[in-house]
Amino acid sequence: MTDENDEILEKKKKFYDTLTRYFSEKSIPTGFYNAVGQIRDHVQTLNKNLETSNEIIKNLGERLSGLGEGLSKTNQVIHNEADALTKAQHEIANKQSWFNGLTIGLTAVIAAATLAYVWITYQSVQAVRESNKIQQEVLRMQQRAFSIEKRPYLYVNFLYDFRPREDDILFGAIMGFRNTGDFPANVINLKYLVADDDSNKPIDFKKWYGDTYGNFPDITVVPPGQDIMTVYTPGISKNATLACVGVLAQYAGEDPTGEFWFRRLDVFRIIHDETGKITDKKLIDIKIDWDRNQNRPLPEFTIPNWSAYRKANVEVKSLVPGETKGTRAP
Repeated sequence: MTDENDEILEKKKKFYDTLTRYFSEKSIPTGFYNAVGQIRDHVQTLNKNLETSNEIIKNLGERLSGLGEGLSKTNQVIHNEADALTKAQHEIANKQSWFNGLTIGLTAVIAAATLAYVWITYQSVQAVRESNKIQQEVLRMQQRAFSIEKRPYLYVNFLYDFRPREDDILFGAIMGFRNTGDFPANVINLKYLVADDDSNKPIDFKKWYGDTYGNFPDITVVPPGQDIMTVYTPGISKNATLACVGVLAQYAGEDPTGEFWFRRLDVFRIIHDETGKITDKKLIDIKIDWDRNQNRPLPEFTIPNWSAYRKANVEVKSLVPGETKGTRAP
């Protein structure tokens, strides 16, 4: 724009110069010439003013250009700062994400460590409990072993002297009490059982013996390694087909609070001849049991189930305590 103004001013100057020469050559009147000269002077003044204005506009353009450059630089600085801020925000976000992940990871590690500690503590408690149980069991075994060594062992055997009579049968079972332990067996209580399937009720052994032979010989102590033989057993009904003889002995050792027991029950088949007379007997079952050093309660001591022995017809050949061979009731 400045170049175009300069060109216009130059053309105007040439025009007025040509016009002045023209009127001068044509002998233009001085008044008119003076007017034209004044117009020229005004035009020159105007040109100078235009030049001054152009200079001012040029300076203004330069300043505006400088201002634009400043604004551009400022904008660039702002842009750079904005980029730096954005980058910083990204870095902060990344660091925050990393920190959050680290926090979550640490939380998981702490939780896992807590669970591991709880589990280890639980296992330790269980191990201590198991150790206590083992120690208690060892102590019980030691006490039991000591008690096994320090107790009597009472065993009852039957020696049968079978005697059929006119109206009944006298078993003649002599009961032998043997103590195989190293300490005396202090007998607390003895129960006898003699019965048959005809009457199906126990015979009052002590009453029968008192009525037949007088005072009943009670046993109170069985010394170690000794046998004590006692009484015959009573007779049974002449119509009996099965009979039993048994004893339950409750006893103690040196310690009266340590109670032990032994039980034996023999079951017989009664044999009749063609006339129905009793002629013989056959042992078909022996039931032997004892406390087994386990503080077991006293067992039942009642008449056996006769029907279970109706077909039992094999003779028992072993009298080993706890091991009965032969036919057994189901």
